[in-house]
Amino acid sequence: DSGQLAIVHACGLTNGTRSHFEATDLMERGTETDRGLNSGWITRYLANQSTARILPAVAISAGLPGSLLNCPIAVSMTDLNGYNLPGGDRYRQAIQQFYNGSDFLTLSGQETIQSVMGVRSRLPFNKDGSLKSYQPANGANYPTETGAEFGNQLKLLAQLLKIEVGLQVATLSYGDWDTHEDQTYRFPELVKGLSQALSAFYRDVGGDHVTIVVMSEFGRRLKANQSGGTDHGHGGVILVMGGSVKGGQIYGQWPGLANEQLDRGADLAITTDYRTVLSEVLLKHRPSLDLGAVFANFTAQPLGLLS
Repeated sequence: DSGQLAIVHACGLTNGTRSHFEATDLMERGTETDRGLNSGWITRYLANQSTARILPAVAISAGLPGSLLNCPIAVSMTDLNGYNLPGGDRYRQAIQQFYNGSDFLTLSGQETIQSVMGVRSRLPFNKDGSLKSYQPANGANYPTETGAEFGNQLKLLAQLLKIEVGLQVATLSYGDWDTHEDQTYRFPELVKGLSQALSAFYRDVGGDHVTIVVMSEFGRRLKANQSGGTDHGHGGVILVMGGSVKGGQIYGQWPGLANEQLDRGADLAITTDYRTVLSEVLLKHRPSLDLGAVFANFTAQPLGLLS
């Protein structure tokens, strides 16, 4: 209703795979078929940019996703308490003495220490040294039931944005959408969690200076199976939210649901390559970007999502 959320339907990876793992791997590398790429699409986007910041890229997860594969400046974390060097200043000083050279490993160690200490220096602490509990702004209420884990990830991201550590890009993951059974109950609950968490984050940080992209590696089958669910489909949906988004409408060409219009006679066909949406978002934030360096051999036709 606010006009800041756009929906792109019939969207996804156009090579037709029904494998979660293959589709995820290809989409996070930013390709259609090239499994030999040794970097993620976000890694290539960040390349050759000024990254002299405390924390330019973060994955709110236990490890880096494929989109940040081989990214030397990306950090993964699950909470701010754990993003620390144990043992206090004496331990930090001892570690710094080990990393006093100029080789790659030493420089990585120095950057890690600087990042940890830079983040810690901006966090609010109680007198006993414990981290103050985070209070969302603007009456934002993150979900505490369905979607609570995803909400906590977004809450951590909101904290990082507010302490101004130079964050340019962040990745998060919200799983358990593989509804092969009991979809009538499970799917609405998952959508509720997604909606409430995104709404809280958007209200908390103010949406004018962020662009949020929600995407999946697959869709759901058109017809239900015998267990009341749907199996791995093809065409899916991408959501784009932000202050510069021309939302309140649906983008992309609708292929239709007649049998002859379906992919393999079973699934929603894909009419918009996922890279079309990502390309438009990247160019909005960095107009001089060489898009071919991020998505090789791909030419995007903008959908007009962003103002």
